Amino acid sequence: PPDILPAFDIFVLPSGSEGFPNALLEAMAAGLACVATSVGGVPEALEDGVTGCLVDPASSDHMRDVILSLLRSPDLRSKLGQAAQQQTLKRFGMERMTSLAVRYYEGLVSPQDRPLAYIMSCFPRNSETFILREIMEMRTRGLPALIVSLKSPGGPVLHGDVERLLPETIYRSWSGPGVLKDNLVLQDT
Repeated sequence: PPDILPAFDIFVLPSGSEGFPNALLEAMAAGLACVATSVGGVPEALEDGVTGCLVDPASSDHMRDVILSLLRSPDLRSKLGQAAQQQTLKRFGMERMTSLAVRYYEGLVSPQDRPLAYIMSCFPRNSETFILREIMEMRTRGLPALIVSLKSPGGPVLHGDVERLLPETIYRSWSGPGVLKDNLVLQDT
């Protein structure tokens, strides 16, 4: 996205429903003027008239009018895009988000307490390097991290940090007699 988004003048997110859209944050961080429907977590990221334009999801006419207005006003696009970029980096930049996540985990677990448990369908996976970075950061901060994988990856390991974690990773099948027995024991208690 950082390579492609600067080629555009406006980013439009015409969703009928949303959680907290990463695509919108990426467009804002790229300095684009953004138009998005006021649904889900969108208003938390985008402030109408300040960092972009919020529109009613039920009004395609409103969406059209706002887009046309931005196309006709390069100065307004620039102003909204700059404000969006500054706000996004300040509120949702990597340093701030990492700091908040670490603080949250530190509030839950202490080194003398129990470890954090990362239960994943398969560890490691090349598509999930964010989890590896999180685990390594927790360990750097002295918070133990237990890794439980329900499947063995079966392929080559491509990252040195993963190689250090593999001997400690618990591979536990998600099916079989042991899991069935454990569930039956839990049902009786």
